[in-house]
Amino acid sequence: GVVAIVAALARVARATVQPRRGWLLVAGLGFVSLLLSLALGAWGAALLAGGRRVVPAPLDEAIVHLQVFGFAVSVALAVSLQVFPRFLVLQPTRAGALPPALAGYALGLAAATASRLLEQGAGPSPASDWLWAAGAWLELGSLATLLWALRLYHPPARPSNTPSVTNPTRRWFRMAYGWLLVGATLLALLATRQALGQGAVAV
Repeated sequence: GVVAIVAALARVARATVQPRRGWLLVAGLGFVSLLLSLALGAWGAALLAGGRRVVPAPLDEAIVHLQVFGFAVSVALAVSLQVFPRFLVLQPTRAGALPPALAGYALGLAAATASRLLEQGAGPSPASDWLWAAGAWLELGSLATLLWALRLYHPPARPSNTPSVTNPTRRWFRMAYGWLLVGATLLALLATRQALGQGAVAV
């Protein structure tokens, strides 16, 4: 079902007359993450069918991480990059910062997911813990860079023609992305704590 939806969206994206911008790459990362999470979910289902009582924790963490930081966050960022500059009257986006930030986020997502799969296959190890921590810090830094490039927290470019709509909406999205940064920071700190041998952390 998801493959059919992604294929339809890809056809629309290829046929659009609008310029292809970075937000499409961010959305693509989100849907690739969703497909990978579903594939890992099928693996978990196969383990359950084979007699496991629960999905192993590392595999479960990889699935959740791909669904939240991979799919949900990426799609939200893609919509934000496309809609927010005009809707929230933001200053011009720093377009040059988007490609390295997106590459860093994709690399961090891959490292964090690979660390969980490495632990699933070979058991806990310092290598998998440090890989998880490195991925979490890369994700945090890249998220902060993407929001800096979007200028969400900068003063607006001009007063809105509908301040009763624009100003509260801008404030709510600033709060929402602020909490995302708090969550990403907590994940990075907890992953580092585990890598330093101070106890395992379930996420």
